[in-house]
Amino acid sequence: MTILPLVSSCSSSEPQQTPSTTNNSASTKKILSSMSPCDTLTQKQKNTLGIENKGKTNETLGAESCEWRTREGSTNIVLHTDKSMEDLEVSNQETSSFSIGNRQGRVSLEETLGVCSVVIPVNDSESISVDAQGDGNATSCEVAKKVAPMVEKNIPEN
Repeated sequence: MTILPLVSSCSSSEPQQTPSTTNNSASTKKILSSMSPCDTLTQKQKNTLGIENKGKTNETLGAESCEWRTREGSTNIVLHTDKSMEDLEVSNQETSSFSIGNRQGRVSLEETLGVCSVVIPVNDSESISVDAQGDGNATSCEVAKKVAPMVEKNIPEN
């Protein structure tokens, strides 16, 4: 089962800001460029979710992603190395705020497709989206909300 992405890229006519080389704050430092989407979950976390395979690498909206089957459905983790949470457009979807660790993210449900997405802000220019579809008794948002905190714990701080 392929999970269709809930978020889309949006562009603006405003010029992109380039992080200053003298500013070492975590909000401008590229963090996700050193990560692989299939490495966003530890083996212990995969075992907890019932994931038995390595994950299928894909490209979603021009960003690297990895898809897995879990015990309760499927999930697709997308690393947006050049888009903040605010840069990811969500239209015609039920959206609400969602706390993930010490980060304030966003959860969106696309009811027609039954896909739920939790977007985790990484810094001013990067984000991760955890898209999910539930099977049987688990809803899509239950799966996404279970996977997202696991992914968030594995984001490097520097």
